[in-house]
Amino acid sequence: MGENIEFLDMIAMAEDKFQKEGFSEGFSTGEHRGFGDAFLLGVKQASSCAAEIGFYRGFCLECRKRLSNHNMSDTKLKICQDILDTLEPIDLSNCDFDNMLESLQTCQAKFKRLCALMKISTQSSRNSMNADMSF
Repeated sequence: MGENIEFLDMIAMAEDKFQKEGFSEGFSTGEHRGFGDAFLLGVKQASSCAAEIGFYRGFCLECRKRLSNHNMSDTKLKICQDILDTLEPIDLSNCDFDNMLESLQTCQAKFKRLCALMKISTQSSRNSMNADMSF
């Protein structure tokens, strides 16, 4: 009878052991996959932010050049310069994501104001770019 109890204890302990091993293996696999997914999401968001920064910078540089050639409104030139000044301190190699998002939100508002002053639809300027752009 004592041997049967030991045998049942071994079965119960083996089940517990396999459950712990399975949990540990599943946890490490999930953690590894989670890090990979998080990395890919970070790359996607960073490329989207970089594209938005590049769009605003390029648009404002060209706009500033054209406006200064035609002696246009100082307000429009000032907004272009404000956008460029807001984007300038962003360090793309090592930036604080929260500060970058605040700067981008400020640039979005200024860009919409600039487009309104220039009577340019913000939708048409976005449609000329890649349709995947979210800004």
